[in-house]
Amino acid sequence: MDSASASALGLPAATTLALDLQSQNLFHEPSFVLKARWVRGGGGPARATVSGAIISYDGQKRRLPEPLYSLWRIAETLTSPQPEAERFGMVARLQTLLPEAAAHSLMTNGYLDDTRVVYASAFSLKLGRQDPFDFDPVLFGPGVREFTDEGRVLDEEIDNVLTPQQQRIFADERFRQYRDVRPAYPLRGGQYVFIDPALRPVLQEVRALQSGTVEQRREFVTHPQRVLRQRLGDEVAEASDLESLFVETEQFSARVAGVAVWTKTVLPWIKPVANSWMPEKFGIRIGDDTPLEIAPADVVPLSNAVEQAIAASQLTLEFEGQTIPATEQTRQALAELRSFVEAEISQRGQPDTSALPKSLLEKRFLTVRENFDDLEYVTLDHSPQSVVDEAFVLPEIIRSKPKPHQVEGMTWLQRLYLSGKSGGLLADDMGLGKTYQAIGFMAWLQTHLLAQSAPKRPFLIVAPTGLLANWRREIDLHLQPPWLGDIVLAFGSNLKALRDEDNFDQKDIVAGRASLEAAAWAKAGVVLTTYETLRDYHFSFAKSPFELVVFDEIQKLKNPTSQLTKAAKTLNARFTLGMTGTPVENRLQDIWSITDVLRPGFLGLSRDFEKTYVPSDKAALQSLRGKLCDAKASSAPYMLRRMKVEHLPEMPDKTEQAKAITMPPAQALAYEDLIRRAMAGRGTMGKNDGMLQTLHAMRSVSLHPYRPDESDSDDTYVAQSARLLWTMDILEAVKAKKEKALIFVESLDMQACLARMIQTRFRLHAPPSRIHGGVPGAKRQDLVEVFQARADCFDVMILSPKAGGVGLTLTAANHVIHLSRWWNPAVEDQSTDRVYRIGQTRPVQVYLPMAVHPDPVIGPSSFDIKLNDLLSRKRALSRDMLVAPEGDETDITELFDSVSTFAREPQTPSEEQLGSPPESPSESPAETIPEPVPATPTEPVVAQQIVPVADPEAAALPAPEAVPLAATASQEEAPAAVSPPVSPAVGSQTRKILTLPGVKPNRPSIMLWDFPTGRARDLTEILDLFTGVKVSRLKISDPYAIANSEAREAQMAFIRDVRKVITRLDEVAIEYDPRHSEPREAEEQSRRYMHELWLSYFSPGESPLRLERRQKSYLRDFHDRIIFLDLPRAAGAVATHELRLSRGLIGLMAARMQCSVTYVPPRA
Repeated sequence: MDSASASALGLPAATTLALDLQSQNLFHEPSFVLKARWVRGGGGPARATVSGAIISYDGQKRRLPEPLYSLWRIAETLTSPQPEAERFGMVARLQTLLPEAAAHSLMTNGYLDDTRVVYASAFSLKLGRQDPFDFDPVLFGPGVREFTDEGRVLDEEIDNVLTPQQQRIFADERFRQYRDVRPAYPLRGGQYVFIDPALRPVLQEVRALQSGTVEQRREFVTHPQRVLRQRLGDEVAEASDLESLFVETEQFSARVAGVAVWTKTVLPWIKPVANSWMPEKFGIRIGDDTPLEIAPADVVPLSNAVEQAIAASQLTLEFEGQTIPATEQTRQALAELRSFVEAEISQRGQPDTSALPKSLLEKRFLTVRENFDDLEYVTLDHSPQSVVDEAFVLPEIIRSKPKPHQVEGMTWLQRLYLSGKSGGLLADDMGLGKTYQAIGFMAWLQTHLLAQSAPKRPFLIVAPTGLLANWRREIDLHLQPPWLGDIVLAFGSNLKALRDEDNFDQKDIVAGRASLEAAAWAKAGVVLTTYETLRDYHFSFAKSPFELVVFDEIQKLKNPTSQLTKAAKTLNARFTLGMTGTPVENRLQDIWSITDVLRPGFLGLSRDFEKTYVPSDKAALQSLRGKLCDAKASSAPYMLRRMKVEHLPEMPDKTEQAKAITMPPAQALAYEDLIRRAMAGRGTMGKNDGMLQTLHAMRSVSLHPYRPDESDSDDTYVAQSARLLWTMDILEAVKAKKEKALIFVESLDMQACLARMIQTRFRLHAPPSRIHGGVPGAKRQDLVEVFQARADCFDVMILSPKAGGVGLTLTAANHVIHLSRWWNPAVEDQSTDRVYRIGQTRPVQVYLPMAVHPDPVIGPSSFDIKLNDLLSRKRALSRDMLVAPEGDETDITELFDSVSTFAREPQTPSEEQLGSPPESPSESPAETIPEPVPATPTEPVVAQQIVPVADPEAAALPAPEAVPLAATASQEEAPAAVSPPVSPAVGSQTRKILTLPGVKPNRPSIMLWDFPTGRARDLTEILDLFTGVKVSRLKISDPYAIANSEAREAQMAFIRDVRKVITRLDEVAIEYDPRHSEPREAEEQSRRYMHELWLSYFSPGESPLRLERRQKSYLRDFHDRIIFLDLPRAAGAVATHELRLSRGLIGLMAARMQCSVTYVPPRA
């Protein structure tokens, strides 16, 4: 709660006392305690008592703000020794608060700062490279379940609470060391991992299974949740919430899919998202060194050579004329390439199976002929039957009357079958009744076969597990007895009744032959199974001839090299029907893979398809759509794809309203700050090291500039967001009509805040229901039924786009508000279709609130506007030309460029636009500024300014100079003497000037310097920005800051130069990544060397040095290195200035490297 909120509620002001925490003994010792006391600004003790969140001292009462209050509560408990589990849990919680508390009054000793306890509350399995049934636990922290519930696949390297080095120590040296799971494990360098009490019994079973038989370990790796539930018992499994404790990572899922003598085919012409094709040479970069080019054949021998050099304590090694550092990061980079190369060699050549574990050789797959780079298999049409164009006659057993488009669909299927085709793809939009059309076709086909006295062969339906029950319901609902004949359930526990006695406990892919009695379904009408069951028992299914195979949600076969797809190709069917609402999800190869199952050879070779149909080639895409959808004279088209809006005329109208709402002042200023940083980073940000993070920040601010817990009041919080303002207006109108609305918003915090505000504002008896990833399926259905049952009353439901956008029918609502929008338009459309589907009787209104900056130049480029344009284009392309709707790297670049590029220079907004009087009354328009002259290679430095200009005449200046920060400081902070601004370095070009809205006169500008290689560094302009000012904290954020002696010297040299021009420096912090250190140099050594170097540069009485480890949650890579300088302002405020370096301080201080520096001033 901020001061304004506290004052409004009549609460006392926040305390000015500091909390001093001193630890005694070590975390892992039973005698560990904390000594906590309250001290004054000078460090003297204060006699204070705490009651709740109120602290009393010197006859006055003050408030304890967060996080000091939570820290005090933990410290109070730790003033006496605690049991090990409770002790580590509280320390882990305390340390999560320390970084946030750094901005408040907090003092600690070095042990609390240098020692870290991470909290593990979930796990996955990391499988062995040689033996996939050898495994170790991978640990994840609290909150990871929210990621998985929202559809994100976890990465065991990125999302792990431990670094790769710590993971190896935990798995190899700690976890396997003890038979019983411990509450906490010490790592190295003062690091500990605390195991949540609920997780311990589960890890205990994992530890026991590590020593189990091959069969036990194989079963566990294949079905971890099921095995754990069996070993723990249902009662313990439910009590510990087993489903939330085990999560599947991307690596685990991919590895388990390959547990077999199964050689996954590599298609080098398909460019996967992760670029996993083999180039002629690999390029890897180790630290700041020149990229190394390594031929694939050299990866394995070089990896071995690096391992040997590290073991021999060598600093470098020579390989093929290149000097290569023998470092941990080199070893890791080569290890990743090695595993890739070894997999490629195995996949492309003849794998040597002699060294493989026996368990891998036990699984078998039937061989199928593929159409990857040679056309090995093409289905021939069956002989057309006499009357191909006969009208579709609805079979008598169909009790439900079909809609016209459904009759058209069943007629299309009839024509495909009668014309002798092997299959087709029903790709109708969601809500058009694909399941009903398939059932109607099956009823017609059964009648047709009886009339032809054809041999009776069953129909096979393959679907995701969750849809099989729906298939049974739909058959019972739409058909009369005898329906389609007997239904055989061939999945799950039903398989026991189908097993061959000689193979009772084995799957086909283990036994190498059929394990199920195919005779059990030979006389059945319909067989229901899952994709996974088909994979595991495809020998058994392949033995049976099926008249019809239906693949529901056939996008599960979009990967042409997966086991599911290969198993599907082994089936023997007269006709194969695929059903999906999204024929293309990730790439155009999706539809090639699907088609190669349904009608092999129809789209030619995979290799040729990839070359011919390029997503950027609209003519090629139109040609592909024509091939898929256009009918030939003798047959129906291969694919039938129709949209609801075109084929359900009885559906009520659906109106979509995208409205631009001007950002309130607080939101506009926050957005302006991001725009400044985006412009500063243009040309230097990569897609993964800043560009995407900037777009996410813009997306967040466009929803609201502050977190829900920072609001003064509900009314104030709504008034600070353009989107919320219109949302509340919409709900007022919905309430007046006694109708219902759905609000889709991704943020769980915003969901909770909205629910509370809506209940209060509209006087509801309970908060609106919420559906998100954390709500179980059964609970979701209960909430839906309650929402659907309430008639003629105002109600609201709040949903996450991913969790609430699939599988729900919410036709009781007829208003949909997309408060936050997903990158994929298909997700947004699926969300809207919860309301707009068969069963909806009222007109549907879809609202798209868009926050737009008040400046008339920035406004058209606002994030919401540009995202709406992008989604509209992708939606149209997806509908018309089958382009995948999911975002890609091109979209990221396009969106970033569009929100950080303006048609002309922005101007200061009017009072009406910004909501407050402008700082300068000038009304003259800014003059057009010419583009800077390109720099020549001989120039030692090029400085460009992006300057917020208050006086229009300033726009005519040819080259405004750098303004020292002291010149713009408050009067009480200004130094006694200020150095005049220096002239630009010799050879510098005319600087670019760019105005920004609502800025103050003389506000420092964004500036960019480029330093070419081979020239001495002149840092005068950069240092003059800080001449004569006080710096409360200087922080260098660079993962390689202490990696080697040169890096450490560069940090010291720069700090020394800064120290010479400023008047005071209170504290220095250097953030580094412990994984990037000198060869064979432990992190503790690097830290010690850094402190020793510090003392050689500065006297003990000068500014203290803090070394901080970079957190795992840090999203940027080593190309994004920043220096933060905090300058004190009046009333205790701080202004943070940034210097962004492309190559770190090594690159800036060493003339042999090229480096660019961008200065970004603080927010207004």
